[in-house]
Amino acid sequence: LDWLGALLLIVGMTALVYAIIEQPALGWSDWHVWGAGGAGLALLVAFGLWELRVGTPLIDMHLFGRPRFLWGTVAFTIVGFAMMGVLFVITPFFQSVQGASAQVTGLRLLPMIAGLLVGGIVSERLGRLFGAKIVVALGLLMMAAGLLVLSRVEPATGFGIMAAALGVIGVGLGFGMPAALDAVLGALPPEQIGAGSGISRSIQNLASTMGPSILGSVLANSYGATLAPHLAGLRASAAAVAHGSVAGAIEVAAR
Repeated sequence: LDWLGALLLIVGMTALVYAIIEQPALGWSDWHVWGAGGAGLALLVAFGLWELRVGTPLIDMHLFGRPRFLWGTVAFTIVGFAMMGVLFVITPFFQSVQGASAQVTGLRLLPMIAGLLVGGIVSERLGRLFGAKIVVALGLLMMAAGLLVLSRVEPATGFGIMAAALGVIGVGLGFGMPAALDAVLGALPPEQIGAGSGISRSIQNLASTMGPSILGSVLANSYGATLAPHLAGLRASAAAVAHGSVAGAIEVAAR
């Protein structure tokens, strides 16, 4: 096992995610943020350089010299990032902002799951007709369209619009995920398929970690800036609770 590579990757990713999560609370000028972020990036660069030198690498960086493998992995990564980011943002929106119960929130996610199933079934046939490139590109475009619609949602927006957007995102996921994985595996000789699949899955998992971290950080910054003018006159403790989360703000407003 490439112990040094594993250590560099784990510590580097941990430091980077920590910096992203803490940035809304501490600001970019705080040394915890830029120190951890800079150290994380440096360790990840060191990881990449080490993987090119070691005899038994954790990740064979030479595989990324194959364009089909590289871009298939990139698409696979974007899909994982977007999927976890959507679930991270939309779930508390349904519950905290629109007042849905946990059970109703689960039911509201069904259009995305149904779209994923339909997209997965149809993508195989489209892949045989048009090739993986077209199917992956179409899937990413559909996801972008659904995300654009969700970005315009307001607290009073009806569920019909969101259901349609979630359904389109689900179909895009169903198109993009299997086709991207097929492209990755199709770019490799049989003896490297296991390693290539493992690398793509691992990178997707890293992207799934970064999705909630980055989108959560963006959302927290926007939330804090929008809320600030409305905290005048509140006790410091109540203002801190409201600033801490949307659920906290709703509790303070109710009192």
